[in-house]
Amino acid sequence: MHGVTVSKLIQKMKLKNATPEQDTEKTVLTHPEVNRPALQLAGFFDHFDHERVQVVGTVERAYVSTLSYERKMEVYDRLLSSKIPCLVYCRGMAPDEDILNLASHYDVPVLVS
Repeated sequence: MHGVTVSKLIQKMKLKNATPEQDTEKTVLTHPEVNRPALQLAGFFDHFDHERVQVVGTVERAYVSTLSYERKMEVYDRLLSSKIPCLVYCRGMAPDEDILNLASHYDVPVLVS
């Protein structure tokens, strides 16, 4: 399979791994584009390309902060269970404990710029 490992992405982009227990050598990125999962966090998964690196920015973080705890957990679960290769938080934003716990459950590396 052609691509680059998540470990190589971490190294090349100087990212911090917020889930060091995840083996980032075993996940190979095969799609060159990224996705900002705003629509998925709103619950819309039609045509979702789960093979892309998922990037959470200020807009996605602000939207999630408006959700009830139950709804937030529901969308986090749906996103992370879809077998995404990794989740990247940009602008130095830290992922919350809820997403880190679910990421560990689904073996999804969570990275921070």
